[in-house]
Amino acid sequence: MSLSDRYSRVRKAHRANNRARPPLRERLFGLRRTLARLLRRAVLAVTILGVVAAGVSAWSYKAYVIDDPGAHISRAAIEEVIAQESRRTHPHGRVLQQ
Repeated sequence: MSLSDRYSRVRKAHRANNRARPPLRERLFGLRRTLARLLRRAVLAVTILGVVAAGVSAWSYKAYVIDDPGAHISRAAIEEVIAQESRRTHPHGRVLQQ
């Protein structure tokens, strides 16, 4: 038995015992499929979070701005703030015409 025959027998036995690695095209397809699945899940998660955030924002706006804006928005509170403002005068002390 020559050396090359022995080598080819060992190589054939090695191939039979070891699982063959899939071709590059199949490995890339699997990677592409995994990345596509991950991207779909990420887009779905962002969409759901966006819808939830929009709903919470709309509810908050309605509750805190439209339904109950607070006492600082009432007509009396605004007139009180305007009354507290000082009058504008010229440097020589005369009041400006309004």
